[in-house]
Amino acid sequence: MSFGNEDFYTKENLKVNIRRFRESSKFTQTQIAVLMGTNRTTYTKWESGDSLPNAIQLQKLASIYGKRIDDFYTDHNALMVSNPIFDKPHGNAFISDLTKKEKVFLAKYRMLSDNDKETINKMIEELRTKN
Repeated sequence: MSFGNEDFYTKENLKVNIRRFRESSKFTQTQIAVLMGTNRTTYTKWESGDSLPNAIQLQKLASIYGKRIDDFYTDHNALMVSNPIFDKPHGNAFISDLTKKEKVFLAKYRMLSDNDKETINKMIEELRTKN
């Protein structure tokens, strides 16, 4: 990945947005590193700009955060990084009150294909109606 003179594709925007998306999703660096199959040091370097994720890693991050790859290159001053699903009440609790296991489950779910998500949704419905 090379960075030319184009403002849209800047290293600064990439590193800032990687961090913003993680923080707004309430994940720790360690949790994201585990989901990515890398170590925390590598992930920390992405947030600091000491190194950059490759295209495959960036696609995984986009899946985890529910973002498009372009979102990582957008000017961070123009971004609205809050994620409505984490901000709205859900029953008596907020989505941001999820346990670590629930957050990891949701992140893994986001990385599935649409067919696999549908299979999981059907399984959940079967379990819910079973009880």
